[in-house]
Amino acid sequence: MRLRETARRLIRRADVRAAGSIGSLLILAIALQCFVLYAFVATDSLDEADRWVQHSLDVIQGSVERGASPAEAIENARDSFPGVVPSVRWWDERSRLVADWGSWPSAERGVASSPRDGRRPLRDFRLMDADRHLVGSVALATGERVELALPLSHFASETGEVGGGLVLIGILSGLTALVVGARATSRSFAPVRQATALLHDVDAWRLGSRLETRGSGDPVDRHAETLNQVLAGIDASFARARAFGSDVAHELRTPVNRIRNLSEVALMTDDQREQARALETIRESTEEISRIIDSLLLLAEIDGQGFELERQSVDLDARILRTADVYAPLFEERGIRLAAHSQAGTVHGDGTLVDRVLVNLLDNALRYAEPQGTVEISAFGRDGGAVVHVDDSGPGIAAADRERVFDRFSRLDQARKGEGSGLGLALARAIARVHGGDLVVADSPLGGSRFVWEIPERTDPDAQRGARQATPRHSSASTPVGAQAATAGVSRAP
Repeated sequence: MRLRETARRLIRRADVRAAGSIGSLLILAIALQCFVLYAFVATDSLDEADRWVQHSLDVIQGSVERGASPAEAIENARDSFPGVVPSVRWWDERSRLVADWGSWPSAERGVASSPRDGRRPLRDFRLMDADRHLVGSVALATGERVELALPLSHFASETGEVGGGLVLIGILSGLTALVVGARATSRSFAPVRQATALLHDVDAWRLGSRLETRGSGDPVDRHAETLNQVLAGIDASFARARAFGSDVAHELRTPVNRIRNLSEVALMTDDQREQARALETIRESTEEISRIIDSLLLLAEIDGQGFELERQSVDLDARILRTADVYAPLFEERGIRLAAHSQAGTVHGDGTLVDRVLVNLLDNALRYAEPQGTVEISAFGRDGGAVVHVDDSGPGIAAADRERVFDRFSRLDQARKGEGSGLGLALARAIARVHGGDLVVADSPLGGSRFVWEIPERTDPDAQRGARQATPRHSSASTPVGAQAATAGVSRAP
């Protein structure tokens, strides 16, 4: 039972079936060639026997015409055959048997010789048999007739030797074909075995192995390339996950340590004012942790495949100016001039997430702008979408660091490492991209950095904005629209 199950499993194996198919096709081709060759040899032997019979009858006829008696001519013809002795019958002009030599074959064992006019029909090679005789006849000038029956045993023996050789060659060639099929299949399945062995050793800490590719573009090579891409993606994902976990632990450690230390201070002191300050700092630290967790949860949600935007018509102009109004006192407190103007109109997106991008960009500008400097936020329509610029007059960001600023928990200015969570720009870019746009860094006309937020689609035509105001919105210190806006240099449409 176990042997039968092993054989059944072996037959079901793809490599065994492929090797069997290849070997069977080769064996079939070899067998067909051997069969055709044997048929050709047998037919050629029959033709040779035909020629011997006709030659002998011609010799007998010629000898009689030169004056020899039929008996003498027949004896001479019989002696000329190498290794075989034909049977001969002599008939007179009245078709009476005069004499015979040898044992004449029965009618079913006789095979008629080819006609004497030289046209030889295609012989059936199966007529080549040691028990058969090739029978021919010739009419003499005297009206007599001579019949000759040539045994095919000699020719059949030679043909049989050739057939035996072909059978041996076929067997050896068949075995060779099976070996070739098995070898070819083994080499063809080698990449699959390598992939299996590689995947067997893969785990979360060993994802650097890759399959070799030959650049042939065949299915096996494409399979290896696809598997390498999958492994590379998984490796990168695990690397990001490990780095992300490490960054999260590092970022949360500072506020957690701060909470622990301040809690110890509050427990050890009897001064109510000291306790109040400690509790206030603890509250700020917990809010910081809460912001980090909220940002991480939103990033994780955006990164997930099931995230869907709650798209609606968003008045980008109003949201930019409103956000600038909120931040104006903070910029004024640090001695930074904030200007805002927008002609973008309405875009199609998630209003809450749009506000989050604007807030994060202004938070970043507020954190890194120099005192007495300038920050300007502006927006305009382009190619059916909208573009938002946030410019500052600070030192700018080196070209080599312009992608790194969007990494999670990344801070280029180590002197300000305690400010912010390092998630604002990463979250802003994630939101920009989930809307179908992007967020990049460029040089600013103010001398510092320019954050460029591209929004791919606007929902309102130009006429929608023209119905509100034909006058463009721009920065102007002489157009007061409230204490906060005027103080910060925020421009709004009158």
